[in-house]
Formats: sequence, structure tokens, C-alpha cells
Amino acid sequence: MRGVRGGFEGVGGGGAGVKMKVICYNVRGLGGFEKRAEVRCLIQEKQPVVVCLQESKLNVLDDFFIKTIWGSAPCDYCYQASN
Repeated sequence: MRGVRGGFEGVGGGGAGVKMKVICYNVRGLGGFEKRAEVRCLIQEKQPVVVCLQESKLNVLDDFFIKTIWGSAPCDYCYQASN
């Protein structure tokens, strides 16, 4: 059986499926411009729907920081501040 939730088809049954690209990246030094540029190139090349980044030393993220990674395309984000 194939079900549709949030615009993405579930696994099973027949019909055309939708592929969802997800990038998970454990990045060290995302606070530096060089690493952000590296992640941004990866996003532009792969064009994922979801990006999960792990950076253990950043305490705060804001819209400007996210736009330096994601670009001008609309996006949403959430984060857990490091301790």
C-alpha cells in the first residue's frame, strides 16, 4: 500500500515514487567562512530537500547565518544550542 503524507509518497505498492534528497553532514568549524562555503557548494550541487548539520561548538544561529549556507531560496531551520 502506498500512502501520501506531506506531498511525499510512502514506500510499497505501485505508481511513481518521489525521491527526497537528504544530506547529513558532521561538519567541524561551520563558524568559519571556508566551511560554510563548502557546505553551500554541496547544497547547490545536490539540491537536497532536507539538510542536517552537526556542529558542536555553535551556540547561536540566525537568519543571516542560514542564508550564507542555504542561499536566497526560501527555507526553514531549527537548531539546538551547544552547551
